[in-house]
Amino acid sequence: EGSTGKFVVENELINEEIKNQFGVNLMIDGTVQIAGEQIRISTNITNLDINQIVSSEIFELSEGELFEAQDKITNSLMSELKLTPNTQLNARVSENPEVYKLNSLAFGNMISWTPQGASKAQELWTQALEIEPNNLRLKMGLGWVAHQKVLLGISDNPSDDLQNALEIAMEMLEEEPKQVLAMTLASVVHGIFGNYEEACLKLEDMNKLAMDPNDLAMVAYINQNCDDNAQAIKVLERLFLIAPHYPSWIRYYYAYALIQVGEVDAAFDYAQEQTKYSHSYYGANETFRLILSYISDKRKNTADAKKFFDEYTRMPNKLTGRHIKSDFSSAQNQDFPNDFVNTLKKYGLTD
Repeated sequence: EGSTGKFVVENELINEEIKNQFGVNLMIDGTVQIAGEQIRISTNITNLDINQIVSSEIFELSEGELFEAQDKITNSLMSELKLTPNTQLNARVSENPEVYKLNSLAFGNMISWTPQGASKAQELWTQALEIEPNNLRLKMGLGWVAHQKVLLGISDNPSDDLQNALEIAMEMLEEEPKQVLAMTLASVVHGIFGNYEEACLKLEDMNKLAMDPNDLAMVAYINQNCDDNAQAIKVLERLFLIAPHYPSWIRYYYAYALIQVGEVDAAFDYAQEQTKYSHSYYGANETFRLILSYISDKRKNTADAKKFFDEYTRMPNKLTGRHIKSDFSSAQNQDFPNDFVNTLKKYGLTD
């Protein structure tokens, strides 16, 4: 089950709610049936304006035809929707099924944002590169892991790891100058090194180039790092429309951005809404409680600030000031994260 489908199922959304909450008027869904090596995939396109299936198709294939079938199904659906594929945007990391699988597993481990996940992701991407040593997209994965290890505090040599990440990003950009993820990696490393002019140099291009959910999330992050929270909010609201299931780290960044542009009430309401859900991303559930505690303190409501902080203390993941500040490690302006951490220290947040 894909992450969008999982989001819909877990939140028990019906078609009318999907249409009203997310502005969607066409929905694609499907089923997979497997018998031995034979696979049957059924797809439907539903027009939510009239709540009717307007197109259905069945694809029969064997296990060895997965990639071929994936392209066939994608092209068929895009034809039905009268869309033109963007070949660069949809470029597959590899045509080798084993490499493709290793990359997917590595990415899943990396976004868990834990030391164990980072180590496993590094191991998986290294395995994939043994099969395809010249695959720059796989190298990009290792570049992101090198950066992540520094932020998680598990790097043996932070300076070398960051320099390695930067070199990988620049190598990628020589091959694909408009690759937003490579621009992002270069930007965050420059930011950590304090080279803010270089970090924000390509931001205008990045805002124009971002198309898919990952690109939009990264560009929003760089806008925040470059102290343009208003633009970050615009990008994130676009992201939420096209990918309501996107990993939850970007949701608390949205709340952070709202606070920094003065939309404190909106940030509080948004964070409170997010506490209704169980977020799988490490620390997300806890972070929303900390945001509520911080805003309550700023409203001079110490009772609520303590209440929300106490809720946080009863949750499984224990965050520290260092963890929170790592979210802003590339940011040009450190006033907000410093104030956030210092405010919550009075309720028990540790360094």
